[in-house]
Amino acid sequence: MEENSKIDLIRLYTEKIEFHKKGMKFPHLIITQQNENGLIKKLGNIIQYNTNNKRTREQVVSQNLKLINLS
Repeated sequence: MEENSKIDLIRLYTEKIEFHKKGMKFPHLIITQQNENGLIKKLGNIIQYNTNNKRTREQVVSQNLKLINLS
């Protein structure tokens, strides 16, 4: 799968979580890769989020995704 397609899928998931209604359940998304490789910054540049929020775009992404080192 192309990197742009992967990033777009993760973006859609992150936006869905960000705008969910309280009490709604979502499955956790697990992504494996060797290193973070700027993923949070890339997603932070393209996600849509609540502009009334006091968090930055990168903070929104970091809050909704967990990075786990598999090595």
